Amino acid sequence: MKATLFTTLTSPFARKCRIAITELRLSSQISLSLVNPWTDERLRAINPLCKVPTLLREDGTALYGSHVIVEYLASLSTSRALIPVEGEARWRALRLQAMVDDACSAAGRLYATKVNPASLDNSAAGTQRLRNAVLATLDQLEAETLKTESWNLGDMSAVLLPAYYNFRFPEDNWRLRRPRLAAFVDAMEKLPAFRDNQFQP
Repeated sequence: MKATLFTTLTSPFARKCRIAITELRLSSQISLSLVNPWTDERLRAINPLCKVPTLLREDGTALYGSHVIVEYLASLSTSRALIPVEGEARWRALRLQAMVDDACSAAGRLYATKVNPASLDNSAAGTQRLRNAVLATLDQLEAETLKTESWNLGDMSAVLLPAYYNFRFPEDNWRLRRPRLAAFVDAMEKLPAFRDNQFQP
């Protein structure tokens, strides 16, 4: 029995794990199971939070939280090092991951206010705070030195926010005033691990 990643095609956190599985050449060891975390009680049976991504390992134990799952996936791989093990490179990768994870959460909540006007976040101040967090993070990514060669978890994370924001808010052109980030994302999205794991409605 293979391990199973419970996933959606809309979550940036699930996409992070799907990209890692492809890049680390673990597809033969881990199968993907598309679920609806709002309605599929199979997911709650293994994850009390009923959220994606959730990784059900071969021994029946589950891991959740994309940062934990990616760490586990990296431990299985002998093909390449996705997460630097020490020094400034490690702290850079973890810093970028943490920043992007929180900004993706903000973008997800911002999208919830777009589709559900009755959302608890849908106050003018609350919505603006979420939007400011997303836009400020995009600005910070524009200022970062991001790598398309010998890239690691930090660079991978830096793709997720602009791609997710474009997926949920195609009417907002995040590329304006962010040419370096736009060029970086375009180059990364051509790589097989990214190209084969796109967001889909």
